[in-house]
Amino acid sequence: RGAMALFGEKYGDRVRVITFDPEYSVELCGGTHVSASGELGLFRIVSEGSVASGVRRVEAVVGQAALQSVRQMQSSLDAVRGQFKALQRPVEEAVAEALAQNVGLEKELAALKQQSLATSLEAFIESASDVEGIRLVTGKTGPADMDTLRHLGEDLRERLGTESIGLIGAVDPEGGKVYLVSVVTDDLVKRGVSAGKLVGAVAKRVGGGGGGRPQLATAGGKQPENLDDALASVRDSVSELFQNH
Repeated sequence: RGAMALFGEKYGDRVRVITFDPEYSVELCGGTHVSASGELGLFRIVSEGSVASGVRRVEAVVGQAALQSVRQMQSSLDAVRGQFKALQRPVEEAVAEALAQNVGLEKELAALKQQSLATSLEAFIESASDVEGIRLVTGKTGPADMDTLRHLGEDLRERLGTESIGLIGAVDPEGGKVYLVSVVTDDLVKRGVSAGKLVGAVAKRVGGGGGGRPQLATAGGKQPENLDDALASVRDSVSELFQNH
């Protein structure tokens, strides 16, 4: 009749088959547990999900188990209300307010981090060195992701003006990766200097690689412990670039 045995139940040679609708549900029955559905009392669905292609499974608790489930839910809800000091206030309002406050705090934190990184950028520029008559700016920022470092690189490039090259690095906030961004001013790009070649050469020292436009390029690596050595190698890499042009 098309019934399927599911979930590892075991049956004898003869088994009851329950049909709600031949087009909807034909199930093998593990046993008759009550004389009438009313004996089940409270009935509460606790899960629903896929068990096979085109097959869904609904799990529920009934009777005392269902009452216990409801009590546990109520206890959890009361605990949440207590955390929000909102025993008389709809808990969904308190949660929505907390989420909104969290978003605001995250924005403030991001702005403070950006401000801190911008301050670092000023220090990098002030401590720039001369290589082949070119101003070279290097530095290691605080923890930052690739997008943040790229924006910082764009900011650095705008501030450099002419005859300048910059390469800055940062360790990922989670500590497992290292990111690099290199920038080259337009006048040097016209002379054949490429930010992509520079960042690619330096990235090898942190176990990675990368590239991009001649004006701005990025790279990543898996050896953040080598970032300081990689930044120290930038002078030699820049000298090689000019020797080739």
